[in-house]
Amino acid sequence: MKNVIRIENGKLPMQFMLIGFVLIVLSIFFVVENQIIGAVLVIPGIFIIAIREGVLVDNENKSVFRYIKIFVFEKKELIDFSEVKYLSMVKVNVKQTMNVLTISNTQSKIMRKVNLIFENNKHKQLFQCNLLDALEKAKLVANITELKILNLTHGKEEWINPTKTPVAM
Repeated sequence: MKNVIRIENGKLPMQFMLIGFVLIVLSIFFVVENQIIGAVLVIPGIFIIAIREGVLVDNENKSVFRYIKIFVFEKKELIDFSEVKYLSMVKVNVKQTMNVLTISNTQSKIMRKVNLIFENNKHKQLFQCNLLDALEKAKLVANITELKILNLTHGKEEWINPTKTPVAM
């Protein structure tokens, strides 16, 4: 398992994380009030906060998996590349707005999305990460799947052929 590289997409969106925190706070309140429902509410709250998702790239077996992880429990699903034409990498501006009463705060950061492009021109997001890691991780997946990468991050089309040498991570 040492040749497995984990590309983590991260946690659930902030709205779901907030629901998890609210459930935990409510459960603490109910436990203090000696009500059994507090013990029931803490379980989904902890699970919501602990969920992680991402992609596993296995160099040894030449396979790519999508995974969902809760604590140490992990569910993997093999990604089928038989209908995939190529990988595309695009630049996106991720914005998150949080409102509390009349106060609003918007945070934004530029990320790179790597998508699978299928024969019927439909796409599915494979992973999303910061500017520096996206190309190296996309090359890693392209090496295993022998797909080309269409880089659209500079405003023009740039095709990248995967190299047969492994990408260091």
